[in-house]
Amino acid sequence: MRQPRPVALWAALTLPALVGCGAAPAPAAPSLRARALQAAQAGDGAQAAALHDAACAAAPERAEHWLAAAAAHGSLGAWEAVIPRAERAIALAPLDPEPVALLARAHLHLAAPQAARAAWEAFTGRAPAQADGWYALSTLLALQDDLDGAERALDRGVQRTPDQAEGWQRLGALRQRLARPVPAARAFEQAVRLAPALRDLEPRIMALALEGGDRDLARRSAARTLGPKAPEGAASLVVALALVRREDLVGAANELEHLLRAHPAHGRARLMLAQIMARVGRVADAHAQLDALPPDAPQRADGLRLRGRLALAAGAPADAHPLLAEAVRLKPDRPDLYLDYARALHAAGRAGDADAVLAQAVARWPQDAELRFQYGMRLHDRGDAAGTLAAMEAALQADPRHSGALNYIGFAWAEQGVRLPEAEAMIRLALQGQPNDPAILDSLGWVLFRLGRLAEAEQALQAALRGQPQEPEIHFHLAAVLLAAGRDADARDSLAAALSHSPNATVRRRWQSRWRQLLKSLAEAGSTAPSSPR
Repeated sequence: MRQPRPVALWAALTLPALVGCGAAPAPAAPSLRARALQAAQAGDGAQAAALHDAACAAAPERAEHWLAAAAAHGSLGAWEAVIPRAERAIALAPLDPEPVALLARAHLHLAAPQAARAAWEAFTGRAPAQADGWYALSTLLALQDDLDGAERALDRGVQRTPDQAEGWQRLGALRQRLARPVPAARAFEQAVRLAPALRDLEPRIMALALEGGDRDLARRSAARTLGPKAPEGAASLVVALALVRREDLVGAANELEHLLRAHPAHGRARLMLAQIMARVGRVADAHAQLDALPPDAPQRADGLRLRGRLALAAGAPADAHPLLAEAVRLKPDRPDLYLDYARALHAAGRAGDADAVLAQAVARWPQDAELRFQYGMRLHDRGDAAGTLAAMEAALQADPRHSGALNYIGFAWAEQGVRLPEAEAMIRLALQGQPNDPAILDSLGWVLFRLGRLAEAEQALQAALRGQPQEPEIHFHLAAVLLAAGRDADARDSLAAALSHSPNATVRRRWQSRWRQLLKSLAEAGSTAPSSPR
């Protein structure tokens, strides 16, 4: 149905001329406006607009009639008709923001953003104390990608309504778009202070504060999140953990040192600082922090665990396993401590004791996937293929996304050349948990080779080598892929790399034997290949 056109303003202005010419007296403006409101409520927008125009003609000095007429035409989408009516209302009531808003909307609908901007700028110039004008101008400038101007306008508006959380929240969002993290965080913080219901902003406040290097601001956010009953120093620990997740270990260490200056006996902070020192290779500093750990601290077992790990990393498993045995004694309900203890025993050449510790832990925590996996790896070292596979399947029953178990089974199938589509699916699922793991990328390359997808296989193996460039098995797998692709010289180079990175003669003989098997299989398939390098 065609929309009726609104009555033109000039037609409405002829109504007074009819008086005294034999026509009925023109209705008064209030009556016309009341009838217009009734028409609008009845859904007759065109009649409402005509009646509002008539009210303007009856009382042209009243700004509210022009504003109502502009709004009525705007509801009809007649934006060209809105402009003269809104301008007349502005002239009559320059401090009223409503006609300015209508004028700006009309210009925007008519694709004239500069005119809309000029309208708001004129308004803020006439009524700088009116916050609505600054807010509207800011919105318009942001739509025009003038974010600096939008921030200035919004800041003016916020300063005029400093007790309104919404304005601060908008200012924070705009400053975040402008990549001004600390000012953005401070604006959000003010919004939360005014309206505690906005506490969902706290994670954003902390992230922005840390991005901008303002740990005091981040600490205040953490304190508000934790609440008044949080333990001493808890806010600093939260900040330090967030910095660790951001790989800002220097910032995390500084935050922990800040906490320890005030609370030198804070066990969690002392342990965490020791862990950071160990992670960055400052072993002596890590031990110094552990030496300062109170002997009765609840973190003592974890301190012993860290000492044991440091001893293992230094090639001293005989020093490591007593420390880890003591950690297990202090915290016998921690399966992760049993894992480290077993690793230390195995590294010390006490494989039987290591297996016994793992078996004990598996019996106690049968649903712990990592225990099942590590126990399976010990069975693999003993050459128990069936037992290893059963352990890996049990690990997947406990955790269907355990990357190690998925990778092991997928690679085993690839080695055997069986169930290759399932093997690929399992290895890709393992990669979701550890997307940059060289061992899993190597497995993916090998199963893709088995599937005959040589280009994809080479891509995966090259990615694996970037993470572990001296791993001989990856070099051998790449050599096999290149050989199958007919790139003989490159294949010889990769095989030579596998042999050069092999740790001993036994491993080198293994790769040479596998190379001969590969040559034989290719020859049987009708391919030619280069001879093995010495």
